[in-house]
Amino acid sequence: MATQPLKQSLLDSRVWFSKEQCDESEPNATYIRHLLSKGQLCFDPIAERATSIRSVSCVLDSSRMSTGSFCVSFPIIFEDGVFWLLRIRCPPQESGTKSEVWQHSLPTFTAVSSMIDSSVATIKYVQTHSQIPVPTIHFYDSGYDNAFLAPYIVMDYIDGLPAPWSDIDLENEKQSTNFYSQLCGISLAMSRLRFHQSGYIQSISSDPPIIEALHEWDRKQNGSFQRAIDYYRQLVDNYWKHACGGCTTKASLSKDWNWTVALPEEKDLFTAYLHRECLARILIVFAISI
Repeated sequence: MATQPLKQSLLDSRVWFSKEQCDESEPNATYIRHLLSKGQLCFDPIAERATSIRSVSCVLDSSRMSTGSFCVSFPIIFEDGVFWLLRIRCPPQESGTKSEVWQHSLPTFTAVSSMIDSSVATIKYVQTHSQIPVPTIHFYDSGYDNAFLAPYIVMDYIDGLPAPWSDIDLENEKQSTNFYSQLCGISLAMSRLRFHQSGYIQSISSDPPIIEALHEWDRKQNGSFQRAIDYYRQLVDNYWKHACGGCTTKASLSKDWNWTVALPEEKDLFTAYLHRECLARILIVFAISI
């Protein structure tokens, strides 16, 4: 997919904000402040490499960012109007700490590096085996021995907004039909990508690609799985154990228990229970032996 020129105004303020707006409510705020305290020098090598790839000068604008639960992103702006994106996977911290010291020997860090390798391999696989629009990845580092002390990916910038923040009016029949048609088309295309087992795509150097274990729960490897039902059973069991471990409610839920006023851990436990019940009924309906 070719990189398309974009106007700088397309960095929508609903997604992008300044470093002054980064407060404690932002995920990974401690790491982001630590990163920005280093100044522009830690970002310059990324801009230099991007310039060498395209032979067009660019700047990495560290004054604007977009964050998610695990990542922080910065725009790379070329002088011809093309945009790329630097996406940094913020390093995990021990729960409840505000330390600016990240212990890279923790098992979590190894798992995160593996997930970054898998993300890159998956995007490249989808790009070469479907028509689903995904960004071209130009270079990346899944390790921590770099200026950011964190894994990062440099890729095409695809303009857009998360659906809840967009101007789409789902009450408008034309807009909602167009939105859901595209969503269903992407889901259908994804369903046509078939693999010999379930897990992370770790390498696409062979055909079929190399599938490895998941690192989804409690820093433990899960899988890979030869059957889909084995994956779903493991997923539901892990979710149930996680929900039971976090719930402080000792007694059964009362008859007037209400989702809208329930504690978060009660919602987790109730949802995990529904997942277990649904899976059990599916196994009965399809007579799947467990």
